Amino acid sequence: NFESGIISITTMNSIKGLESDCVIIFDVDDKIIPSFAGFNSENDEYHINQERRLLYTACTRARDDLTLLVSLKNPSRYIDDIDSSLYIDSKPGSYVVDNDDDDLPF
Repeated sequence: NFESGIISITTMNSIKGLESDCVIIFDVDDKIIPSFAGFNSENDEYHINQERRLLYTACTRARDDLTLLVSLKNPSRYIDDIDSSLYIDSKPGSYVVDNDDDDLPF
């Protein structure tokens, strides 16, 4: 909200229950999202699904605009879970997702 000058910087864990007109999620990269802290192995399905739900929750906090900033070399495994028809702009390292419909990004 540039007119009011309010920009909130938060973690994905603390955004639950909040909403914003615009949400930008940085570092949607493997080894960051999902974070492997606490994993029993790299393919620990329980933790992989927990991290997927955390990203989903963060994505659904956007009322109008959702932007995901992604590494070109190491994108998060969850990027492929997002329906590519929802992208309104996709550039190397950045995905802008159409959040105006009732469709959810995953």
